[in-house]
Amino acid sequence: MLDLFVGLGTESRPRRPSLRSGGRPVGLLKGRNQDVRALRSALADQGLTVKEIVTGETKRDDLDGILNACAGVVLPGSDWNINPFLFGAAPDPSIAQKYDHSRDELSFPLITKAIDEGIPLLAICRGFQELQVERGGHLIQNIAAVVADGVDHAHGYRHLDYRAADVHEVEISPDGLLKKILGNADPFRVNSIHQQGALLEELASGLKREAWHGRVIEAASVYGHPFALGIQFHPEFGRSKIQYRKIFAAYANAVRVYESNLELAPIERGPVYGTRVDRHLRPAA
Repeated sequence: MLDLFVGLGTESRPRRPSLRSGGRPVGLLKGRNQDVRALRSALADQGLTVKEIVTGETKRDDLDGILNACAGVVLPGSDWNINPFLFGAAPDPSIAQKYDHSRDELSFPLITKAIDEGIPLLAICRGFQELQVERGGHLIQNIAAVVADGVDHAHGYRHLDYRAADVHEVEISPDGLLKKILGNADPFRVNSIHQQGALLEELASGLKREAWHGRVIEAASVYGHPFALGIQFHPEFGRSKIQYRKIFAAYANAVRVYESNLELAPIERGPVYGTRVDRHLRPAA
């Protein structure tokens, strides 16, 4: 079996995985008019090609066929928040929020399928929040109103020209996936572009905390999964940072392992259905 963490030592630039030409792409969920060029470039730096799964154009029934052709799933951030109804809350009237039901229809079944079948999953910002909700967890709609830590967690959300700017430090779990990826558990500084978020004490069942700032979860992984990592920060907006590059390199290696295993024992996938939030997405019969 290939090593998920090959090339992730202490050198300044992780080695690019030698993916074969014509290998399976990773499925990248995106809004119809969403700019994902920075994320596509970060994945391309690691030799990965992308199949865009465009919300509003892709039907839920199409997901099975798309996943059959992919070797990984990537959920990017978004300017649109997750509808509080999906985690059992009423909208907070003190803040302006936009919701994207077409993304909800695709992101949650994609997460369920990736977890159930061991497909490499990288979930960024809103993607991490979707992972938290899909696993049955709760979100805080306005971090600033609940956590008095003096940090502007929505800094990059309000100042788009500074999305790559370091805003706060994160602590790393000494026994988690992220520590294996980075090669150490040294704290490091990250950008911050989110209004919603998850608290340590409300982390969903089945998720392992990987990084945090105070009470706010900054990264989590799925217990028992080879590579299902959710991160609250945006590594695609600061690819010169060694920690960010190592995250993308580890994800690419996980895709490589998964693709090799598929060639040895192809998986016949069933239809995509039965997510933990289906009761909210679809009306009762």
